[in-house]
Amino acid sequence: RGMPGGTQGVAGHTLFAEPEKDEEKVKERLSKEGFDGALVFRVVSVEKTQTYVSPHYAARGSFYGYYGEAYNSYSTTPGYMKEDTTVIVEALFYVLPEMKLVWSGVSESLNPKSTDKLIQDVVRLTEEDLKAERLIGAPAGQKS
Repeated sequence: RGMPGGTQGVAGHTLFAEPEKDEEKVKERLSKEGFDGALVFRVVSVEKTQTYVSPHYAARGSFYGYYGEAYNSYSTTPGYMKEDTTVIVEALFYVLPEMKLVWSGVSESLNPKSTDKLIQDVVRLTEEDLKAERLIGAPAGQKS
């Protein structure tokens, strides 16, 4: 069952002063506040890999000077180590009050520019998927 258009999300950290580990307390609070669903994100892994990028050699000069000066003249880009960071995030969407898992997804981000940008991108992609599955509606004034 989908949520109606115009539904607003509330960040979970605003509901509790400290992270709440008691599932019954969380369920009770969400029910009391009238929530229809809960979307949970968790970082599955952050992996760093290093790759060696070989030097690059390129001849310089014009075509006509190729056998002369250009033959012995080339530019070099030295080899270097490149580090990549891959962040894997899992998203789980539960329908309340049953706390029934109705959707899950995993995203993989390569070299995110910042934590804020990563969060924005993962939330946007999750929203698109949930709308495509008709689990949430479009914002008020838009067709879903």
